[in-house]
Amino acid sequence: MSGLLTHMTADFDRRLKLRRQMLHRMGIVPKQDLGTALIEASRDTLRCCTECRTTEACEVWFDRGAPGEPVFCSGQPAFSRLSDAINPETRVAREEARSGGQAPARERRASR
Repeated sequence: MSGLLTHMTADFDRRLKLRRQMLHRMGIVPKQDLGTALIEASRDTLRCCTECRTTEACEVWFDRGAPGEPVFCSGQPAFSRLSDAINPETRVAREEARSGGQAPARERRASR
C-alpha cells in the first residue's frame, strides 16, 4: 500500500508544481488577504489542476517556454478569473491581444 501512497503523493506534488508554474506564468501573485471571490477562483484552479487529464501536455508546454495560451488547459478559465480578480489590467491586455490590438467591444462602445 505504501507504493500507491507514494505514487499518489508524487502525482499530487507534480500537479501542484504545474499549478504554481501557471500562476507564475500568468503573473498571479496570490495575497494572504484573499476575498471570497478570490478564494473561490483560487480553489477552482486547484481543483482543475488536481483533476487535470493533460498534465503531460502541460509539462511539455512549460518545457518549451510556455508559448501563447495553453489551449489544452481545461482550467484556463479559472486561471483567467483569478488573474482578472487580482490584476484587472491583465484582462484588458488579454482582450486586446485577442482582438488584434483593438479595445474590447464593450469599451469601444463606451467610448463613442
